[in-house]
Amino acid sequence: MRNWNEPKRNKAHIELIPMIDVMMFLLVFFVLISINVLPATGLKTQLPSASSAQQLKPQKKAIVTLGE
Repeated sequence: MRNWNEPKRNKAHIELIPMIDVMMFLLVFFVLISINVLPATGLKTQLPSASSAQQLKPQKKAIVTLGE
């Protein structure tokens, strides 16, 4: 038999909208952090260099004509 003086208990339920907001915030946070962190590490490269340079010979002009 029910006692009418007791308040009715509501069932617990999960609020989805705040959970989705938190998950989107975490996703954006980690994407932005990964965009800013990864280029900072970079790859070390050794570019080629020349010990001496030679003058280029002057090139002759070429004339190209197109006909139908």
